[in-house]
Amino acid sequence: MTTRLLLALGEHWPDSPACRWAHLSSDNNLLEAGHSGPEGWPAATTCEALLCGPQVLWLECTLPALGRSKRRELPRLLAFALEDRLLCDPGTQHLTTTHRLPDDQNTREFVGVLIIDKDRLRTILGTLEGLSRRPARIVAELQTAPAELGEWHLSLASHGATLRTSHQSGLAIDLEDIAPTLSRQYAQAGPARPDLIALHLEPDYLLPDGIVPGDNSNPPLVSASPYLWWQSMTSASDNLLHSEFGGSKSRNGQQASFRIPLLIAVAAVILGVLVDSGEVLWLRHQHSELVSRINGIYQSTFPGDPVVTPPARMRQQLSLEREPHGLLRHDDGLALLTGLAEVLGSDYHDGIVAMHFEDGVLDLTLSGTLLPRINEIIAALATRGLLGTIRDNVDPPHLLVRPEVF
Repeated sequence: MTTRLLLALGEHWPDSPACRWAHLSSDNNLLEAGHSGPEGWPAATTCEALLCGPQVLWLECTLPALGRSKRRELPRLLAFALEDRLLCDPGTQHLTTTHRLPDDQNTREFVGVLIIDKDRLRTILGTLEGLSRRPARIVAELQTAPAELGEWHLSLASHGATLRTSHQSGLAIDLEDIAPTLSRQYAQAGPARPDLIALHLEPDYLLPDGIVPGDNSNPPLVSASPYLWWQSMTSASDNLLHSEFGGSKSRNGQQASFRIPLLIAVAAVILGVLVDSGEVLWLRHQHSELVSRINGIYQSTFPGDPVVTPPARMRQQLSLEREPHGLLRHDDGLALLTGLAEVLGSDYHDGIVAMHFEDGVLDLTLSGTLLPRINEIIAALATRGLLGTIRDNVDPPHLLVRPEVF
């Protein structure tokens, strides 16, 4: 069975290790409750912590209205707005936004923020992790204590008092200062103060001096439902474990928000690869058809001849047709010399010792300046449809030049 262990941690925990705890079933029914140190806590599936008293401060700041493009500036604007309202550097505080309400003209926003010292939250989290009680959530009693729209609610327990004047506000009060603080808050509210303040008492809790429910009390207090701190720890409360305190589960939750866009991007990439692969296969198919067509044309033009590099063989046939018309064949000595001259330019001086032409092959005996350039010359000849080979078993070496097909 899935169960939850709820811990009500006071401002002196863990120096004073005992705290109130409640053990709830999966349907939020109370299984057992107590007040003890970690050794008395029951085993549970998950653990959650409630921060009681003045550990958390809840303020509301007025900021300029932020569009979607400027929402990432909210932490910086909050820190700037809190500088004059905190006694410490806002950078040392962990901020949790609770609500954002626009004004009537949509020019400003009223932003609620829960504030807790980072070192304090780090101590709580580290201690619970050391006890193998890593909390799934940490919430503030300022948010979980009873509240109603248009009413004030005062919740009293042995660990402290909480005043809720709306769903968007809460104030922690020391038990010794309940009466003067309540009177001051009631007087400052002016016309907005309610006729009555609902009073919620923890079972078996004795009222402190100066707090007397009744119509004649000032401010007027009326008894309401008992204050059971564990009943209000619902998912509606903001979890303080986020940003640097989020842990792996929070990060997994953040990553989950990007999962769908990431899957869409991956699917788009895969689709692009498939389309490109299909296009390559189609081009290969077209190339194969083109080669088959060329081979068919060649065989119909020169029946009986083997098909070997049809373009080159067709150039050879063209060369054969040039001779009867008094034109140079591609394997004539003059044609080979023309191609060689285009490659060598004017740099062949003293580089050719002897020259011999026979059976379509131009045999050059090299020396001097051409020898270091022999590989460059062979590459340049290939661009003109001429094959150059070196015969280095003689001294000096020979360069043999012939057509690509002869």
